[in-house]
Amino acid sequence: MEQLTPLMPDAPAERLERVAAIKRKAGRSGEFVIVTLETNYSQHGQLCIREERDIVYRDAPRNDARNSLQDEKKRPPPAASLALDLIPDPVLLFRFSALTFNSHRIHYDREYAMSTEGYSDLVVHGPLSAVLLAELVRKHSKVPIRDFSFRAVRPLFANRPLHLRGEFHDGSFALAAYDDHGFLAVEAQAGLGAP
Repeated sequence: MEQLTPLMPDAPAERLERVAAIKRKAGRSGEFVIVTLETNYSQHGQLCIREERDIVYRDAPRNDARNSLQDEKKRPPPAASLALDLIPDPVLLFRFSALTFNSHRIHYDREYAMSTEGYSDLVVHGPLSAVLLAELVRKHSKVPIRDFSFRAVRPLFANRPLHLRGEFHDGSFALAAYDDHGFLAVEAQAGLGAP
């Protein structure tokens, strides 16, 4: 996401979204498809925000992959100058699903997430993790976020500690979210400065 100019409150805005690419791939967990969406937000004919999202659609997990996370040893998340620990609960996930019009049942139907999709609990939205990381920066910086990028590398689950961390380097924040085992789940970068 890149903010080129601020959106003005109480002014009409236009959102234009398109599928930019569809790629089929195979990895350790099986076949998956990456859909790239480009979204532009404009006001008065001027582009204000440009966003690109890669959404991953995967096959059902193999039985051996379903239990692999349970065998990992816990370790503490790293120390950082910005830190926040929280436990996302089902109410937060349901509200974020409603706010973002996300109807995927892995975020609000625990039985479905566990029995059909093979997860160990409700799955925390990748974009929710990104919002929490961006909010960590917003609360601790007097300079606005100019651009923001993130990549989810491991699922996060409801009812388990989520560890948000951030460090400032050369005009931007390197950010990360760690799961309850202390493993990296989301990595992000927030560039600071006026658009």
